[in-house]
Amino acid sequence: MGSKYGRIKGILWHQGEQDNKDEKYLEKLIPFIQNLRKDLKNPKLPFIAGEINKKTEFNKRLNALTKKLGYTAVVSSKGLTATDM
Repeated sequence: MGSKYGRIKGILWHQGEQDNKDEKYLEKLIPFIQNLRKDLKNPKLPFIAGEINKKTEFNKRLNALTKKLGYTAVVSSKGLTATDM
């Protein structure tokens, strides 16, 4: 996957503060990732999502991503003290 300006080697994702109570968040995120990979013509493009501090239920749902879709990872929010809400 070449480009005039460079090559995308992975996606870092940290989003969800406003919709952290959306129980269908993962159901929406997975097709988004699949579409990114399709559009970028890279079915194995790594996708790394970050947990949200102090949002235990959301983070549990987010961590299911790695079981549902390959080439994904989730970074823990353990030890964070700040929030963006």
